[in-house]
Formats: sequence, structure tokens, C-alpha cells
Amino acid sequence: MPIDRKRFPSILHVPITEEMEKKLKSAADNRGIPKSVLVRELLRDGLKVEGVVWAQDLLRKLIAESIKEQLWPVEERLAKINAKSSYASAISLYIAAQAIFDMGKRDTVTAFQEARKKAIQLVQEKIPHTGDLEKWVLEAKQDAMRNKKERC
Repeated sequence: MPIDRKRFPSILHVPITEEMEKKLKSAADNRGIPKSVLVRELLRDGLKVEGVVWAQDLLRKLIAESIKEQLWPVEERLAKINAKSSYASAISLYIAAQAIFDMGKRDTVTAFQEARKKAIQLVQEKIPHTGDLEKWVLEAKQDAMRNKKERC
């Protein structure tokens, strides 16, 4: 059967292995079409898949850029909030140290080391339930009372 040069102006010569030839012939025979038609269909389908993969990659990049663009103001806001929290923590630390010093306890380093241990313990625990939080506050009050008795 002659090749229709209007529909297929280019010819592709591709060497293949004997195993590929057998599989190609078997697949073409099963479909009842010539090998050349099967090869054209396989190439067409493969190129469609390649186009889809390329489009998916492009779409992923565009979505990632869009998400970054949308989240940037949120990230900036969170960074500012974090900075403000750091300032507030530093101020609180200074005020607490001054209060401890004013109460007559001169060893503020030991007091802060104890407070740090308790803070780390609290952070490592699961988010406290109301009952757990009340228990923790009660323990803190008892510790404060013990410390007050030790000072007297």
C-alpha cells in the first residue's frame, strides 16, 4: 500500500530490537491493523502524554508561585507578630527579674533556672485541658508558698 505523502510528508526510520519487532507485530495482529498504523498511534498517544506531563509541570510551578504570592503577606504578618512577642517576652523577663530582686531574693539566676525548667516542661506537655491547667496553677502556687517559707 503506497504512503499518502499529503497526510504523512515525513518518514521516520527507527531501528528496533527483535523483541520489540515481535511485540509490535503481535499487537498489530491482535488489533488487525498494520504495524505502521500501530506505531503512529503509539507515537501520537505518547506525545499527548508528554504534553500533559509538560502542562502538569507548568501548572505545578504556576500554582506554587501563586501560593507563595498569596502567603507572603501572611508570612510578613506572622514575622511581625513573632517579633512583637519576642519584645514582650524580653520586657516580661526584665520586669520579673526586677520583681524578684525587689522582693528581696537576690539570686535571680536560680529563680529563672527553676522557671525555665517548668516552662520547658509545660511546653513539652500536650496542650493542657482546663483541669490540667488548674492543676498546674495550683502546683505553681504551692511552689511559691514553699519558696516563701524557705525565705522566712
